[in-house]
Amino acid sequence: MALVTKRDLKVAALVLGICCSAHALAESLPLVSGNDYAPYADEKLPHGGMATEIVQKAFEAAGLKSHIDWLPWARNLAAVQSGRYAATYPYRKTAERKRDFYFSEPVFESEERIFARRGSKLNGADLSSVLKKRICLPPGWSAPDPIATLLAKEKIQVERPNDISTCIRMIAVGRADFFVTDGIQGRATLAQIRQQDVVQMPGVVARSAYHLLTARNNEHAVRWLNAFNQGLAQLKKSGAYRRIVLEHGGE
Repeated sequence: MALVTKRDLKVAALVLGICCSAHALAESLPLVSGNDYAPYADEKLPHGGMATEIVQKAFEAAGLKSHIDWLPWARNLAAVQSGRYAATYPYRKTAERKRDFYFSEPVFESEERIFARRGSKLNGADLSSVLKKRICLPPGWSAPDPIATLLAKEKIQVERPNDISTCIRMIAVGRADFFVTDGIQGRATLAQIRQQDVVQMPGVVARSAYHLLTARNNEHAVRWLNAFNQGLAQLKKSGAYRRIVLEHGGE
């Protein structure tokens, strides 16, 4: 029988660690997102929306398979933090989220706009226009920093219906005054539900980036995030990223 040295044991442990890591990355990653966020994420959209297609193609470029489940937005972050899912998307960075999650390179970037009833005098470049108004903010949604600051100071009120489609209907009948989202998303949702009484207001509230999130308490989170970032870079270099954006009505 050959003598097993300490060096042999170290090599064996290293090989085992590499194999386990490879196995964790080789499995189909369970991802989760939410509906009613056209054109970026919705199981009814082609490829699940622009963000979904980018996310899955980026993982694919990195050699990883993935599959998507769809949950209410308010449950997605907790489901990732509990270990049920590897990652979720697309989310804006907030101080609260940064405590519990790692953020990928931006999946997409956008201009945040105000949407309100036709004829409203609200302006994204002059937030004094929204003071004492009622913002519609579904559970799981976050407000861009300038709006979040006003919320924290109780300068505006908040309504929290279940989803953005309900939000738009509330604004149309005067039960809320406005919502804020990426301009492309807002216009796409208005077109999807055929609502003409709510329109985009002038001015840009903020410019934001939206990301894939992995949980800090997951031992594989950094490897998954690195793989995604590498795949995303490949998509952009090859031109595939731009094609996906244009196919989904992006700019």
